[in-house]
Amino acid sequence: MRGEGGTAELALSLDLIYHLVEDEVFHAHMENIFDAATRMVVVYSSNDRYIEESAVHVRHRVFTDWVSAQRPRWTQTGFVKNKYPRAINGDRQNDDGETSFADFFIFES
Repeated sequence: MRGEGGTAELALSLDLIYHLVEDEVFHAHMENIFDAATRMVVVYSSNDRYIEESAVHVRHRVFTDWVSAQRPRWTQTGFVKNKYPRAINGDRQNDDGETSFADFFIFES
């Protein structure tokens, strides 16, 4: 099934995946973005299940494992490291709120 909102060459998921704490919601979102794209998907997210986070609305995952298992025709062709990374599992004393644990992951079909 293609994404419920139609299809396009590019589908984006920006700053969302780690906020999907329920497995069913995560799987549905992943299916929607990869089924909606005909050529390229760009995801801005963390990709590490071991990031310590105390917020109940955050669940980090290795979402690239889902892509490999569920959408094997999609290949990661790019990665753009965040210019302002958050100190992961470390001292956040100097975190001014302008950092993120997310990076850009680019997939092509």
